[in-house]
Amino acid sequence: MKPLTDRCADRDRYWRRPVDTRKQMLVFARNIWKLIPGVAAGALLGALIWMGYHALADGTEYRAYSEFYLDFALTDNGEAYDYYNGYTWNDLMTTDRIAGHTLENLGGKTDVAGLERVTTAEILSDIRVLRVTFTDSDETLCGDIQTATEQALVTFGQEAREFEQISVIKTVAPERMVADNRILQAVMLGAVIGLLVTLGVMNFRYLLDDTVMMPSDLSDLGLDLLEITTADHDEKLESRLNAYLTDGDRGDGSPADVSVGTDHIYLDASQYQKTDAALPEAGESVIITIPYRRVSRSTVALLAERLTAGGHHVKGVRITDADSGFYRAYYAFEAASKG
Repeated sequence: MKPLTDRCADRDRYWRRPVDTRKQMLVFARNIWKLIPGVAAGALLGALIWMGYHALADGTEYRAYSEFYLDFALTDNGEAYDYYNGYTWNDLMTTDRIAGHTLENLGGKTDVAGLERVTTAEILSDIRVLRVTFTDSDETLCGDIQTATEQALVTFGQEAREFEQISVIKTVAPERMVADNRILQAVMLGAVIGLLVTLGVMNFRYLLDDTVMMPSDLSDLGLDLLEITTADHDEKLESRLNAYLTDGDRGDGSPADVSVGTDHIYLDASQYQKTDAALPEAGESVIITIPYRRVSRSTVALLAERLTAGGHHVKGVRITDADSGFYRAYYAFEAASKG
């Protein structure tokens, strides 16, 4: 086991390592399309949540209304009884003078408390026109209360000295109420939340991704970068990338776990990423081959430490199968590579 100081140094090497923001932004830009399913999923979830909430919290309701024309009687002074306002009528609807007739007409289908819950009265712009609205989840009961109330008000108009008569002038049967449709707002909110969550997940994922892509990924491991080769064998780009690298015998690049060149042994680090492959015999000079984006920095560091501890000389590393387009974008080589 490593000493505590070495383990702390390993952690510091990872967590305090400067982030290659250019690389991170290019990776993010290449994966920007992933925002589309994230936004779509958020929008769909927002719609489903709204519809579920609407189905549970907003029960089906029916609404009906009736309008009455009020013929006021004249007082002893020759003036009409015009002091009945909306508040007065709203209170009167559940008093014995009106509610008694309504309940009698209903035959016990509800009580005064039920009438208070269902019935609302209001005076429109003309004090001679009264509108009574009925709202209930039971369509049949809503219609029955409406009919019973119409009959009760006609009877009240005949009994009350303040009126010559009360007439029904309009009846609108119970209709299903359409709830305030806010599904568009729910979809938009879900889409925004989906966008933010996807952005956060992508940023966190790429921030923690330590697979080797660029030379900067190896800058703090103390290993010489000997060569970069591309997956499409772009010779012009490879020439520019390798112009400043350390010269050395690059071997035949065999994909086997261990391939022997003239002076060095080449180890494919991706094999050590998958399994605990055996190391070559001590005393050999080793070049580590790192396939593009298939090996983590941690694996390369561990492999180099194991080789050094086993008496090998790690000459350096090679990055193979690199993405030409990504390297051109990173180094702004696009114009030069087209020439």
